[in-house]
Amino acid sequence: MILFSISWPDDAFRTAIIRTWQSLTQSAPDELSFLLHVNGGLGRISHLGCNGLYFPRNASETPSVDDLTTALGSLLSIGNPSFRPKEVNYLDAVKLLAGDGDPNRVYFKAKSDYSVEAWSDEAIHTFTSALRGASSPIATIFEAYGGSINRIGETETAFPHRGSTLFCLQYYLQWSSSSLTNRNVAAVRALYDAMRPYLPGYSYVNYIDADLQDYARSYYKGNLVRLQAVKQQYDPDNFFQFAQSIPLPTGAQRMV
Repeated sequence: MILFSISWPDDAFRTAIIRTWQSLTQSAPDELSFLLHVNGGLGRISHLGCNGLYFPRNASETPSVDDLTTALGSLLSIGNPSFRPKEVNYLDAVKLLAGDGDPNRVYFKAKSDYSVEAWSDEAIHTFTSALRGASSPIATIFEAYGGSINRIGETETAFPHRGSTLFCLQYYLQWSSSSLTNRNVAAVRALYDAMRPYLPGYSYVNYIDADLQDYARSYYKGNLVRLQAVKQQYDPDNFFQFAQSIPLPTGAQRMV
């Protein structure tokens, strides 16, 4: 497989990059997995980049950098980005993406959104303005959907964010001192709040977000009722529970 990264030297093309990346999520081959990173705060956009993996179509093929360059052509044509492809085996890719054993403990706050339609220029402007003006440096990660993810129906698995979903957006901030917690949590919440007019309020369950008022529907959408029925059948006493576990149906909950 090929591990790659793209970075732009400044944010002059930020609107074109976000718009083009959104479009590419719907036309890219299934073998291409790629994220968009837009980091900012304290009065500036500090980083615009894209990274990902390009997989072989099957076990007998080896992906080529030329094919990857063609697949990423619309992004690589914007501005003057640096493009760094690296051919790696599976184990090396896992180590690199996992941080290669970094033992340092950090505090962090993460929130997430799903977008089911391309952002307008107004939405992009609101996002980049709010990110630039954040009181702490926030990383945002756009994760492309489409492809085989969206060829499975919303109700065919417990995971409902399929079909028309364009991408998942993660807002992420990490720090090393507890004294920064209140300020940094507030900064992430403010950026998330700025995007409420443009996004439907769905969230990714693996980015647990204690702020969500209706977390079960944000995570599971219309699949919640069926998941509650499974919960009722196999765990009627709610033994397996935590702050955002699937709740029993109303009136059925029996706490141990």
